[in-house]
Parts: sequence; structure tokens; C-alpha cells
Amino acid sequence: MLKVGPVLSSKSTLLLLEDISMINELSKQKYMYSYISTSTHEYKTPLNPILNAFEMIEKTATYDQVPYIKTGKRGVKMLLEIIDNNIVSL
Repeated sequence: MLKVGPVLSSKSTLLLLEDISMINELSKQKYMYSYISTSTHEYKTPLNPILNAFEMIEKTATYDQVPYIKTGKRGVKMLLEIIDNNIVSL
């Protein structure tokens, strides 16, 4: 894409052509990076306190509760791994 702008002087007219395709591409990349960074943060933010809560509960859990707590922790860790491996690698 070319940006065209006239540059006028008292004696002549000069036509200035500037290729802005690289600027547009960099702008898209910057937007995408910002989107991925924000999305990753928004997905991970609630998961970390949930994982911490499972770890705190596990300390006082009864024998019957431990398997459920471990399942919850494993699920949260899997979600965090999915976010890290799939969203961040875009």
C-alpha cells in the first residue's frame, strides 16, 4: 500500500510516495502480541489462586478428600499448561 501526499512549493509540485505496508504489518503484530499477552494474563489470573487454595486445603484434608483435591490440582495445572503451550506459542 502506498501513501501519496503532495508536497507543494512556489515553483513546482513534487509527488511523495511512501510504502506504508511495513508499518501496517508491524502495527498488526504489535496488536496481536498485546492481545495474546492480555488474554494469557486474564486466563491465568483466576487459576493461580485456585491452585493455591487446593494446596492449602490439602494440608488439612481427610484421607477421603485427598483424591478429589489432587484431581482439582491436576486439572488446574493442565489448564495452565494448555495456556502456556498453546496461547503463548501463537
